[in-house]
Amino acid sequence: MTREKIAKATRASLIALIVIFSFGAAGEICGSFFETTAAAFGAGFPDNKPEDMRSIVSGLEAPQPVGGISNSMGVPVAILVIEEDPRAIVAIDLNSGNEIWKITPPVSSQITLKGDLLVFQSGFKIAGHSLQNGQELWTITIDEGWNYHGADLYGDMAVVSVGVGGEEAGAYANGRILGINAKNGHMRWDNSSGGGLLGAPAIYGKYVFVPWDRQKIAVLDAKEGKEICRLRADDYTINFVDASQSGVYFGSAATGMSLSSIFRFDEKAATGTREGSTMFVPNLEPVPGDPGFKSDAFGRPIAGRSASEKIRFHWLPTVDGASPIAMSDNLFYLHYWRYVVALDSTTSRVRWTFRSDQDIESMRPVPGGVIGVDSDGKIFFIDASSGNETWSKETGHNVLTATFDANGFRPQGGAATAAADPIIGLKEMMWDKDNRMMPIRAYAAFLIADFPIPEVTQDLLTIYSDASIPKGLRDAVVQALAKRTIGSQYLVKALHMRYDFLEQTQAPPMQVVAPALVNMNDRSAVPGLLTHLMNYETPVEAIREIAFAIDALGDPSVVGTLTQFITLYHADSSFLGHEDALAMAGKGILTHGGQPGEQFVASVRDDFQTLPELKSQLLELLDPEAAAKAEAAAAAHADAAAQADAAAQAEAEASAAATEAARRPRSLNRQVISDTIVANQQALKPCVQVALGLRPGLRSIRMKFMITGATGKSSNLQILPSNVPGLKNCLEKGLGEINFPKFKNQRQSALYNISIQGAAPTPGYNAYPSQTGQPADPDSFGGGFKQPPPGQPQPQPRPQPQPQPGQPYDPDSF
Repeated sequence: MTREKIAKATRASLIALIVIFSFGAAGEICGSFFETTAAAFGAGFPDNKPEDMRSIVSGLEAPQPVGGISNSMGVPVAILVIEEDPRAIVAIDLNSGNEIWKITPPVSSQITLKGDLLVFQSGFKIAGHSLQNGQELWTITIDEGWNYHGADLYGDMAVVSVGVGGEEAGAYANGRILGINAKNGHMRWDNSSGGGLLGAPAIYGKYVFVPWDRQKIAVLDAKEGKEICRLRADDYTINFVDASQSGVYFGSAATGMSLSSIFRFDEKAATGTREGSTMFVPNLEPVPGDPGFKSDAFGRPIAGRSASEKIRFHWLPTVDGASPIAMSDNLFYLHYWRYVVALDSTTSRVRWTFRSDQDIESMRPVPGGVIGVDSDGKIFFIDASSGNETWSKETGHNVLTATFDANGFRPQGGAATAAADPIIGLKEMMWDKDNRMMPIRAYAAFLIADFPIPEVTQDLLTIYSDASIPKGLRDAVVQALAKRTIGSQYLVKALHMRYDFLEQTQAPPMQVVAPALVNMNDRSAVPGLLTHLMNYETPVEAIREIAFAIDALGDPSVVGTLTQFITLYHADSSFLGHEDALAMAGKGILTHGGQPGEQFVASVRDDFQTLPELKSQLLELLDPEAAAKAEAAAAAHADAAAQADAAAQAEAEASAAATEAARRPRSLNRQVISDTIVANQQALKPCVQVALGLRPGLRSIRMKFMITGATGKSSNLQILPSNVPGLKNCLEKGLGEINFPKFKNQRQSALYNISIQGAAPTPGYNAYPSQTGQPADPDSFGGGFKQPPPGQPQPQPRPQPQPQPGQPYDPDSF
């Protein structure tokens, strides 16, 4: 950003009226600045008043099922922003696939489409265009530095939100919400937040819902713009508001504690808390990229390709008496670049997956399916019940983003197909070789693990065993298998696999298999586990998990093998760093071996050849209380030693302090005081520089002060001249930074004269202009600060009474 733009943004932070809005028809600007027209966003307006919330909810129109096409043409349309020179907007009739019109305005945001109106940012204007022919109906000019956040439409009323803040204006943020006649752009009202961004608004019936500063929603009267209700979120953030025929909803972004959520704007929302509100949150593991359920209302809805638009949840609200937050087709969708994953809104389990050949730039759920467009300009329809593409249309355009008015669009001619198998789809995702897909490939392991089908366990094990699988996916498979509770027969079968170079077979990944078997509580796995424990080819890193599984699943029959294992390896240096694996085998003997087992483990503990760390771990297994007591005794001994060291150090410091105090002089002589100030002159020089700027003819500064013997600190400063503004306070602070030598007397008075060489300060060295015009050497002032060069006369201060050596100054000599 240029310095001029930064200055302009700063001015915006100081003067809220810097935004000037002008209005006109067909792009012709007219009108003047509009003052804030109604009371809104005031600091004293009450939050979360139940009676206000009840009034708003009762005033909303009755919820209705999802409607059809909203435009007056009755035609389902796609509005595409295409990458050409210049960039263009194209309207497509989805029924025929034909182009309705094409225009080339500067388009710098995504497009809001409601009814017969398109709204988008065009340079420093917000433009409203007709859906019928693409013609410009009106424009709003906004000041440089302000951004369009979004718009919404209901009947002939449009609301538009703009804001300034963030990186472009430092910590300052401000927003404006405008009520406009959607047909001609005439202003109805205009309100400013006065502080804090306003996000993309939503309008339904007689109310406008404005998200504010990620914490609040202000509800305005649509006719006048007056605030009539306010919701404040206490334990979540607000990142969008959406109004539809089925109700008003708002959402929160994902956090470390929760996935992104949907809230219904109802009376319960007045609690301001997640727990007390009507809320939907997916029952899923944290999703990579932290997708939200709608675009961030406070972000800039840019028209170019956006990663945030390619990692999102999508949903279409509808009416269902059984659920206050119901979703069309009982589905919500995860869009991840070129994938669409349909999830059951009741169970959050995957229904189907869809993979596009190209990145999906935009998509929109409609009743019965999903309509989307890819970067190559192919518009397609995915059937909600099967997950199959049943219709597509090639536009031939390079698409950046798109929006749709397509509720009720059901393409004709698509052949009926069987529903896609979600497990096959998830496995295909995991095998995808696109490196950008690595996060969703790993996430697919958690999604597939949720299916209560035994074969899924085998599928996960097969994927893990493939040598080409990257580590990130392997780690996800391990975690996913740990969640499984069925399919243990495939893990038991895997225990019989062996590495064979000729047969090209791999040994099973025991770090994965053993914990999964414990989770599934399959005791039939014990013989295979014992075999792998004794197999010299088993990696030492896997032995602890195997021993843990034997301990958890075994019985007294395992003691013999565990005893043999510890006898062989209790002194083996190859287990250095892995002594816990041997100790886990010892735990199995203690669990299942009774008193003979305990005696054996004790003998291993006492064997002088046993690895030292193994000895320690076996001691704790045999007698946890004794180990705890030994640890406590060691801690007490260490604490006593530390206290003794501290006491000895304190005694030494006291002795040294006494010796040092005995060696102190009774008082400080002039030379010692002068040498101390000279050695610390940088603490006082800035004060002299400022004084010289105020008094260019100043030649000396005399200081009188007290020094405390026990601390070497100064106090009670007096100065001459005493009328230089701020000089005394500055010198007091500077002297306070100086530590004079300590002495035996309680206090003594001291005098010091700062002699200033030169007529005036160097221009630029301080903020004060010289009256004489003669430059001064900034290092030339300072009495004892600096001696003049040889050959130059020493400064001759006014004669002062001098103290005798070792005697303090006479306080009356100042």
